[in-house]
Amino acid sequence: MKKYNHLLVNGCSFSFGATLENVKQERYSSLLAKKLNCSVENISKLGGSNNRIFRTTFDWIDKNKFSNTLIIVGLTEIFRDDIFSNTTKKYTPLSYAYLNSKDDMKTFFNECGVVDMTDFFKTNFQYFMDRDEWTKEVNRNIILLNSYAKQKGVDIVFFDAMLRTSYGENLHQSDMKTWKESKDLFKLNDVNYFLFKEYENWREYIKSWDNTYDYGHPQKNHHKDLAEKLYEYIRGEFNEKK
Repeated sequence: MKKYNHLLVNGCSFSFGATLENVKQERYSSLLAKKLNCSVENISKLGGSNNRIFRTTFDWIDKNKFSNTLIIVGLTEIFRDDIFSNTTKKYTPLSYAYLNSKDDMKTFFNECGVVDMTDFFKTNFQYFMDRDEWTKEVNRNIILLNSYAKQKGVDIVFFDAMLRTSYGENLHQSDMKTWKESKDLFKLNDVNYFLFKEYENWREYIKSWDNTYDYGHPQKNHHKDLAEKLYEYIRGEFNEKK
């Protein structure tokens, strides 16, 4: 198997290891790095969006010069965003799933340094956003980031950590389209996309074998299981004998 010197993991709270007792030791990034015998860096963020994942992964590749690097990207919910504020000069995470939560939106506006614009975001979500179009955008970004990583000599693996199919009665909904439907597109573009067999994402896969799982954040045994499965996938996809 190919020897890696450095492992980078990016994603949302699932890849961050939220709720684990010993986060840095028990999350799948650290466990996988031990199996690969390499250093590890986890830049996942609680509540992070796919836009943030793509942006920060691109920036990391652009700024770092590690040789023999492997990147694992755990994709998250569709209806999250990464809003840049001209007031604070930084990005702030926004989840459209929480538009009806006064506390969550108040925190968002405070962090952005702006007044309450909940009605604006609700209007934007209702009339100018579509799940299918956002899915297509994520697919394009996967292919583009994959191409950039390969250009820089970096191996990258994508997987679906979590998606939600409903967002409350006041927000529009549509039928779920899983990432599996794009696997032929990814294959044509030489994307390494790890699939959980017939399950659409990590959350659903965990529930398939752990009946105590309540769809919350993955626990210690779930991270251990994912590290083992990613390791086997990497062994198969990045075999130097190919």
